[in-house]
Amino acid sequence: MNLAEQAVAFFEDDHNCAQSVLMAVGPQWGLDAALARRVAAPFGGGIVGQGRTCGAVTGALMAIGLRYGDAPTVEMEAAAAAFLERFRARHTTTVCKELLRLDIGISDELEWAREEGVFATRCTQFVRDAVEILGEL
Repeated sequence: MNLAEQAVAFFEDDHNCAQSVLMAVGPQWGLDAALARRVAAPFGGGIVGQGRTCGAVTGALMAIGLRYGDAPTVEMEAAAAAFLERFRARHTTTVCKELLRLDIGISDELEWAREEGVFATRCTQFVRDAVEILGEL
């Protein structure tokens, strides 16, 4: 199982999008999955379910911090900018509500998303893409 598949498996096992990305890629840079799960917990659903920056994106940015945190700032910023550019090239935005085309902060829309399997289809793709993009960097 590659890292993208592992991240999707974490997501399907009831972890949020940020946790899933960081749990899959964090161990290669010294962050064990259990700590990654705790650190990334508030970032799911566009930061505590508010529909802001996609959790798959924030999880990936945390991973970039793990990888480049001790490097010169310019390297870390370049990697983060490259990630964001590539994610936007695939999905046009990094904003959760725009990606999902609904606001999960509104209970009716959240319930509809659950009933319609939006997270299982759309979010798994964002998680997969985030990890694949990290692998390209």
